[in-house]
Amino acid sequence: MTSPQYNLNYKYGADLREIPEDPASMQAYVDLLLNELKKLTAEQPRLSVKFLGEVGSYARMLGKTEAAHHALEKSLTLIDQHDMGLPLWGVHSLRYGEVMRAKKDELAAETAFHSVLEMSLRHPEIRELEDFALQHLGKLRFSQKKFKEAEDLFRQALAIRKKKAIPELIQSTELALRVLLMTKDRQK
Repeated sequence: MTSPQYNLNYKYGADLREIPEDPASMQAYVDLLLNELKKLTAEQPRLSVKFLGEVGSYARMLGKTEAAHHALEKSLTLIDQHDMGLPLWGVHSLRYGEVMRAKKDELAAETAFHSVLEMSLRHPEIRELEDFALQHLGKLRFSQKKFKEAEDLFRQALAIRKKKAIPELIQSTELALRVLLMTKDRQK
């Protein structure tokens, strides 16, 4: 459904939060998703979850944390009600944690990230989310100015990502480490 007419690209700011390249285009895509959601029936829970997850992510990037929170709570409820499995639960829980971090609800963010990390260590079907949970926990620690913990978490994520050999993931974690180290240096 994504078409080239929507620019959903973003960059990272000094606070390790995403900044949309074209907020108006991203908002137009969110509006499209919200309209599509209205057309869906109860027999289409997977598509609803997909759209709600995207609305939650992009609304957060746009600074609309209440809309993001609502969308992700609803997606997590549908995932649970329809027993859609741990991988989907994990991805949406990480998105939910980022919304809670943006809302400055650190306990809820930490709970979400730790839940995914713990489940990824116990359930092979979501092992691939371990590095994501570590990275998100690192971002939370960074925003709490707990730089040593953040660095440790980023380094753990980076080690896993180097084994995965996915350049975009490696670059993301290396960027987080660079921002962290520059921030630490400025605070000395």
